[in-house]
Amino acid sequence: MTKKQLRSLTERLLEAKSQLVRRIQRNRHDFSDSANWPVRDSGDRILECTKNNYLQGESSLLCLNLRLIEDALERITLGTYGRCSECGKPIEYKRLSAVPWARLCVNCQGREEMRDLSPPWTAAFRPSI
Repeated sequence: MTKKQLRSLTERLLEAKSQLVRRIQRNRHDFSDSANWPVRDSGDRILECTKNNYLQGESSLLCLNLRLIEDALERITLGTYGRCSECGKPIEYKRLSAVPWARLCVNCQGREEMRDLSPPWTAAFRPSI
């Protein structure tokens, strides 16, 4: 990967981080702001609980994404960005362009997804590599 490509990916990661931080802050504001709304009836309570559950779930997902981006930025600082954390081979720029926080190459990502999708009882029958 060239310095220009790395710089471009770094800028994209920093912009994505900034957007996520703003969304998380907005969710926190909306969540705390909703505590001040008057609740008139059970329908209002249900709506408020549903909204708060949504905001909490979305915030959890946003925080997870933020952690992935921060990890990628840390790998850039350490000089390990663009290398698969599983096999050590370079991650293709095309993949990093699509998923700048990727830590695995396409092959290792596919293997990880297959492991995640496999029923737990098949682990006993999986040959060791």
